[in-house]
Order: sequence, then C-alpha cells, then structure tokens
Amino acid sequence: MLDDGPYPNLRIRADGWHVADANTARRFSGLLFAFGLPLQKELDVPIGLIAGAAGGTASARWVTPGMIADDPTCRERINKAGASYTDPESSVRWFANEMAGYNKALAAYRKGLREREPYKPPRQLDRGDLFVKRVRPVIPYAVRGVLWDQGESGTAVDALDQCALTGALIRGWRKAWGQDKLPFLYVQKPSGGGCAWDYADPVTREADAFAPPPETPNDAGAGEYRELHIRIMSHPDTAMVVASDLGSGVHPVNKAGYGARAARTALGFVYGRDVEYYGPIYQSHAVEGRAIRVRFSHAPGGLAVPKGQTLQGFEIAGADGVWHWADAKIEGKTVVVSSAEVASPTAVRYGWAQSHPWANLFNTARLPALTFRAGKRD
Repeated sequence: MLDDGPYPNLRIRADGWHVADANTARRFSGLLFAFGLPLQKELDVPIGLIAGAAGGTASARWVTPGMIADDPTCRERINKAGASYTDPESSVRWFANEMAGYNKALAAYRKGLREREPYKPPRQLDRGDLFVKRVRPVIPYAVRGVLWDQGESGTAVDALDQCALTGALIRGWRKAWGQDKLPFLYVQKPSGGGCAWDYADPVTREADAFAPPPETPNDAGAGEYRELHIRIMSHPDTAMVVASDLGSGVHPVNKAGYGARAARTALGFVYGRDVEYYGPIYQSHAVEGRAIRVRFSHAPGGLAVPKGQTLQGFEIAGADGVWHWADAKIEGKTVVVSSAEVASPTAVRYGWAQSHPWANLFNTARLPALTFRAGKRD
C-alpha cells in the first residue's frame, strides 16, 4: 500500500505538471505511478511521468501511416497481402479501408453483447489519431524511455501482427524523438495467465492459482498469441515486462504489482543494475536418444519450481507432430524432457496456451519461464 505522499521528487503530467500525491495520483495512470515511485526511490533522482493512454484502443491508432510505410517489415507484409502501399496517398486509403473493416466487425461484436449506439470511428483515424493527439504534443520533452501497455485490442491492420506493427511504432517514435536507441519497455500480453512462485508477495498475489495440466495438450495455435508478443523483444533496445505471474485481465487489479515489475525491468535493462528481470528464456535444445535437453538463458542461479511442486508444462512430439505431455526434470540450467509415448522426439514446447497456470518453471530469482516451441513438428 502507498501512503498519501506527497512525493516531491516524482512529478506527473496531467493538464500540466504536478507533484505526485494522493489527489494527483488518483487522476493518473495507476500502473505508471506504481512504476515511477519505486524507480525514483532506487535511482534517487527526480523523475517525471507522462501518460498518454486511451483504453481499448488498437495499436494502429498510435502509429502514423507514414511510420508504417517507412518500416521494411511492414512494407513486405503489406506487399505480400496484395495491398497497394507505394505512396502516401495510397497508404492512407489502404489504412482507412483496413480500419473500416475493423470498425464494422467491432460494431457487430458489441451489438451482439448488448444493444447500444453504433460504434463511431474516431475522426482522422487514417492519420494515427492517438499519436497525433496524445504523443506528438509531448515530443519536445526529453525522455529516458517508453513503457507500453497495449495489445489486447490488436493492431486493426489485417496484414500486420502485433510484433510487426509494434516494430514500426518503436522505430517511428524513436525517429520522432530523434533518439535511435530510446529504450522501449512493453508489458507482456496476455496479462497474467500463469502461476506464481509466492502468493504472499504483494507483486504476485493476484496470479492464477497453480493447477494440474489439461488431460490432453492444447491445439497447435493455443500458444501463438503469447509467442507473438514475446517476439517483440527481438526489436533492438526493447525489453518485455514479464507479466504471466501478475494476475489476469484486460485491466488487472494489481496495478502496483505491474508497476513494480516494470520498475525492476527498467532498473536491469535501462539502468544496468544487477537485477534479474526475465525468467528462464529458451536458448537451445538437443535430442538425446528418447529425450530432449533444453538449455535456458536468464538462469544465473539455476532453474527451480516452487516448494512442494513437480515440474510440469512441457510437451514433446515426434515426426508425426502429435504432442504429448512430457516428464521433465531440472539439471542445472537445463531441463530434460521425455515421454513414454514418443520414441524419437523431434520437437518440444512449454506453456503452450493463452492461460497456463499449470506451467511452473522459474529461475532462482523467482521469475517465470517464457513460453516457447522449438524443433521439427511434422
């Protein structure tokens, strides 16, 4: 719990700059305030926070058509989709058409839930309206980095997934600020969905309860949403705020936990403090007879499971592509997985689902392993 302040070295921008206290914080972003306060205390320097948020928005509204057109990956994806994207005018028309389809589908979805006024697209949607309204006015400020928490509403651009469009956003914002290496932190999606090491810890107290795995492994696409958002880490100078153990929901209730985890990520990734901010990340694997040995990075003290639990969450497959739950055991910074059902394994995966409270691999820093898949599956 936070006291009422004030916090004279923490300033928040909301209709002007204000010293952070109980009154101003209530009108501010809960996650961003909970991020800034521990960061300021640890760094012992004044910190200013600027919020530019709008709930339930697609990421395309935060990136201009010009940023998309300038991005090589986006251009390639769009060309493969058969869209005309050769000049600014055609890009605007194409983008407007994509958004029209999105708005029509969203209106139908909302009408199915309950009768209400038809959804009206925001004005100037083809210009990245929220970038223009919420971001461009603060670009004159010098900033140390960006904390991004969006993704549940998708991209609103059929040809571009979240990883590709976020890459265009990152590069576009960096160009706008004139900072090629501006640190970009983003919150893992989907929010929550995993178990926690310690439910008494205020940071992870809202995590999903540890559970047994489903009777049979999930279908092939079940983990692709998680995998897609993890891939955003591959963009240079970008780090993910691990959130699978922080509590579920589009608007999780434990804002302080999310903010504390984001501050931890910033301290390690941006400020170079000696603090681990990732759980185990797949590094490589090798087939060893009837088993596969998986090696992980971000496990300086080794791998672990919470007290009293047996490691689970791994699956293994052979050349037929059929997945089976695997027996798994920790050996140092590796996990050896096997199944009596698979004589010649070729592929392995972990935590393969939107929600995976049954996947319980951690490192000794008590951070959860990231979803992955590797190997030949057919």
